Amino acid sequence: FGMRKSPTTGYWEYHDGLDMANATGTPIYATAPGRVARVTYSNVGYGYHVVIQHDFGYSTLYGHCNRIFVRSGQEVKAGEMIAEVGATGNV
Repeated sequence: FGMRKSPTTGYWEYHDGLDMANATGTPIYATAPGRVARVTYSNVGYGYHVVIQHDFGYSTLYGHCNRIFVRSGQEVKAGEMIAEVGATGNV
């Protein structure tokens, strides 16, 4: 978290997330149970991404996905496969 040199533009920018690199197609699992709040695409940010709302006001965003296997409103369990790693959006 904090200032970093952008891997796409080379300019310094604030980065407020944690990117975990892996091979495209690697499964992504929900870290905790919750409800899928959003499944969407953004070409200037997270690409294909999923947001899961958890208890106590917490939410998790899974960005830059290659494939997504859940839909908005769906309840998910901890450890359930929700997507695959990709390189979409501004990576």
